[in-house]
Amino acid sequence: LDGGVTYFENSTRSYEYYPLLSVQDFYPQLGVIQGGTSVTISATGVRNVTGLTCRFGVKKVGATILRNSAAGVALLQCVSPPHAEGLVDFALALNGQDGEFALASAKYNFHRPLVPIGIWPTAGPIMGGTLVTLAADQGSRTIFPLDADFVQRPTLLPPDPMPPSQWVVCKVGAETVSGRQLADGIECRVPPCTGVN
Repeated sequence: LDGGVTYFENSTRSYEYYPLLSVQDFYPQLGVIQGGTSVTISATGVRNVTGLTCRFGVKKVGATILRNSAAGVALLQCVSPPHAEGLVDFALALNGQDGEFALASAKYNFHRPLVPIGIWPTAGPIMGGTLVTLAADQGSRTIFPLDADFVQRPTLLPPDPMPPSQWVVCKVGAETVSGRQLADGIECRVPPCTGVN
């Protein structure tokens, strides 16, 4: 080091160079301002090192590797921190150092919690199948009447981005069914009733 002058001989310490990290996709790309949204990231160039970090705007949180494939695409997960409302850059780094974060092409959107306005219809047959609309203002998660609520897409990230209509599901009691996000709420088909309270 320092112009070719050697200060340490026979050192057991090493420094590793690694390829550039690249964020392929992440979801969900939105969450409430209180934080706590589990975000799944698809990235290349991921190594199992100490210091894996997600950055939401300027706030940093730890990341965990869920799966690292032989093809070089890894799935990671981190939890969004509390943040003011608005769009922020989303990035990932192997060591958490400023200047070494791989910026995602999409932004992360922090928003106010959903405030329920209503549910229609409020009843249906025991065999299920009724299309129910949960009306609400902007947001993504709160408890609705009949124990239905918004839940972010829980599946592992596919190789290609999924449309926003597949980012939400309805939870009715203990059952979870696919839902479609609307401009002012969500709609889903109620599952069959498996028990009477």
